[in-house]
Amino acid sequence: MTFDPESSDFTANLMIDDRQRMFRVHQPQPAVNNRALIIAFHGTGINGQRMAEFCNLNSLADESDFIVLYPDGSGRNEMSLQWNTGHSASFATRYQVNDLEYVKRLIDWSIQHLQVDPGRIYLAGMSSGGILCYELAIQIPSQIAAVASVAGTLRDFSRPPVAVPVIHFHGTNDSYVPYEGGRGARSLSQIEFSSVANTMDWWAKANQCTHRRMQRPCVTINDGTWIVREAYLNSAEEERVLLYTIKNGGHTWPGSAWSESAAHSLGTTTLNLHANQEIWSFFQKHKC
Repeated sequence: MTFDPESSDFTANLMIDDRQRMFRVHQPQPAVNNRALIIAFHGTGINGQRMAEFCNLNSLADESDFIVLYPDGSGRNEMSLQWNTGHSASFATRYQVNDLEYVKRLIDWSIQHLQVDPGRIYLAGMSSGGILCYELAIQIPSQIAAVASVAGTLRDFSRPPVAVPVIHFHGTNDSYVPYEGGRGARSLSQIEFSSVANTMDWWAKANQCTHRRMQRPCVTINDGTWIVREAYLNSAEEERVLLYTIKNGGHTWPGSAWSESAAHSLGTTTLNLHANQEIWSFFQKHKC
């Protein structure tokens, strides 16, 4: 595999269990060593390129000097890609696609070829991509410094707890992965999703959080949404788990112009909060 280290954007491939897996990389120029890496996972039905447009992490990467890697899931065609999150309705789960091995290899590749800082590797995901982030954090916690999930809840609560810091964003009007749990009215998979409350409780206990602080930031844009910020702290007063509830928000990436343009299918995108800024601010506080 070859790539141009002086290029800001390029694609590359890895062969995993006889499957060719493609990913996209955005790195600010000039290339330097020991940058942080965010691996950003798309939701069902789009690919890594669309994820880059959807969340627009590249702009913040250029401003704040980190690398973003966008992997592609697997599926019958490029616009129906999915992740193996353990849900039986997923193509990737039915065909036992080894996404865990894929991500482990991506991390190794990034350390070798991009010279990223092994102690600052972060995961972020939308919807099923967020669910996958939680799965990966549980399975390879020593390699993940922190995780961000937007509109994706924890799937399995039976595993031993792992103390990986978590930031989560979720709209109360999400019709795909409901805030209160259960089946989403617009979800084609008809999966029974866990609730945001149960997800946060699990991660708070895993991170040995002892108390919680709640804030309601000021509304600056009248778009029908408002924000509730809940921080779960440990005995050292460190914010280990952070939840942003978007009142009246849909299945959306807060602050995303692309997400806002898809309001007819995804619901309302809040402009009173920019997920990218909050994610990066949270990630900067945590290292392996």
